Amino acid sequence: MNEEEIKRIRCLVDELICCQTKHDARILSPKLNSAISRISPNISPGALSKLHEVAAYAIEASGHSHNKQHWISCVDDSWYFFESLASRVKGVRSEWR
Repeated sequence: MNEEEIKRIRCLVDELICCQTKHDARILSPKLNSAISRISPNISPGALSKLHEVAAYAIEASGHSHNKQHWISCVDDSWYFFESLASRVKGVRSEWR
């Protein structure tokens, strides 16, 4: 796992959040799942779990969601924990937002 892979995943998460509809987000989500699958052998189970949480919350935040800010906050919180776990294992920390 390297910084470029993490940045790519974060970009996909942000794209999901910005989707106009949940349908559009569900079309984009396989790209995110594929990116997560590529790095999954190189991260801890805890970090992988947080990354799956990020993906689920991003889908919830997409489109015209009730409590959109709540779901974005959940994405950010889970992303923070993912980065903390990932950086402990591989010494990688990415810049986002």
